[in-house]
This record gives sequence, structure tokens and C-alpha cells, in this order.
Amino acid sequence: AEGGGLSYTEFSYQLLQGYDFLHLYENYNCQIQLGGSDQWGNILSGTELVRKSIGAEVHGVTFPLLTTSSGEKFGKSSGNAVWLSSKKTSSYEFYQFFLRTEDSDVEQLLYKLTEVDEDTLKELLEKHGEARHERKAQKFLAETMTRMLHGEDGLEKALNASHILFGGDLDFVSSKQLLQLGNEGIIPMVRAPKSDHLNDSICHIAAKLKVCKSVGEARRLVKNGGLYVNNVRVDTPNETLESLNCLMDGRVLLLRTGRKQYTLLDFSNSLAEQ
Repeated sequence: AEGGGLSYTEFSYQLLQGYDFLHLYENYNCQIQLGGSDQWGNILSGTELVRKSIGAEVHGVTFPLLTTSSGEKFGKSSGNAVWLSSKKTSSYEFYQFFLRTEDSDVEQLLYKLTEVDEDTLKELLEKHGEARHERKAQKFLAETMTRMLHGEDGLEKALNASHILFGGDLDFVSSKQLLQLGNEGIIPMVRAPKSDHLNDSICHIAAKLKVCKSVGEARRLVKNGGLYVNNVRVDTPNETLESLNCLMDGRVLLLRTGRKQYTLLDFSNSLAEQ
């Protein structure tokens, strides 16, 4: 670390990666190691260790790093990377990652990551330049990348989640779709027996289920226009589940506190419903 010397992890990293190459060669006949250009020294430590240890010849190939316009690399250590596995990065998070791409980066990502022909990309970028606020290039990039990795089903999930989590009308959204977002960890979800909360105000429910710190906080949110049920603002603090008529399929509602804090409430009365 800067000003504090090397940590053991930093000191031993090249040694461990070099030994890893030797192990892979001896046990799996791995003869080529691929990596980003910043891994060149680590890969060479492996080729040298293999050559000096057992006299074999192995090889390394590196590729230019994918960087932002500011020169920062995309990677775990930089905090701006996504995982290919949906267990690590959901299709929604993957879609949003590319949707947030800066204008200064979107062109290079379209050319480097997609397989779209050049004429189509030129036309897209021209239209994007005419109305940058519409983010046509970013939407195209996000949809193309999500479809490529997660398929049409994954893209549909990502678009549905984006619609829901950015205040869209829920008239055509099913409880099944909402529960899917909760089960996949895209939206925090709380389960509670409906019979325990039928006569509670929405403010008491928010406090009891730890969505708000207290009833008072929930009431203040209502007063300031910051409490929403199914993306519809709650105007009075004494509204109940019955008066709001808000349970989708008799069990699910989406509670929003503030601008972007969503919680899915599942009021199922039995394990069979869950």
C-alpha cells in the first residue's frame, strides 16, 4: 500500500500465480495462460518457474485491458465490474450496468463487446448524438449485452424490473413477476402473515416490518410525499391494506420509501402460498 510497504498478499501474488501455472501444467497439461496486459509479469513468473523446474516450455498471451475514457480499467479491484453468472450479478443489475455507461465510453463498448455490423452502429450513434438525453446507444448496448448473456427471458426480466423500480405503472405487472424479483434478490423482500396486519395502518406496517425505523418516520414520509404503495403515493397516514386495496393477488405489495428504496411485502398466510 502507498506509504505503508507491501502487504503479504501483494508480495506473494506473483509467486502464487507462477506456482499455479506449474500446477496446471503438471496436472492438466495447461500450456498457455491468457490474461489482461496487467498480468504480463505474473504470467512470465509462471513460464520461468515451469522452465527452470522441469525444463518444459509454456506460453503466455495477454490482451489490452478494457478501460473507461479516463483510463480506469473495468475490473473487480476497481469496483466497476459485473459477473457473468446470474448468481453473482442478476440480469437486472447486468442491464443497469451497461445502461449507466457514460457517453464517452458507449461507442467503444458497442464496437468491442457486440457483434453488430458497423453500418448499424454508425446509424445508431448518429441518432444517439442527435438526442443524447434519450440514451439510445446505452439502451441498445444494455439490451444487446443482456440478451447475449441471459437470453430473451433474462432481458425481459431486466426490462420488467427496470420498469417497476423506476416508478412505472404496475397495472400490467403480476404478483408472480414481483415475487420473482424478490426471490432473485433484486428487491429486498419481507414475508408476514396477512392476518396479523389487516387492521394496521400502512405506517404501522412499515414500522413493524422494519421498512421504517418507527411509525413517526413513516408518517413523516407520508407528509412529505415520500411513501408509495405499488408506485402510487400514499396521501394519508391512516390508510390500511383494505382501504388502499393494494394487495396483488391478495398477498403482495411493493412499498417504496423515499426516491429509490423498495421493499416487497409478501402477506402470505401459509407456507403453501410461499
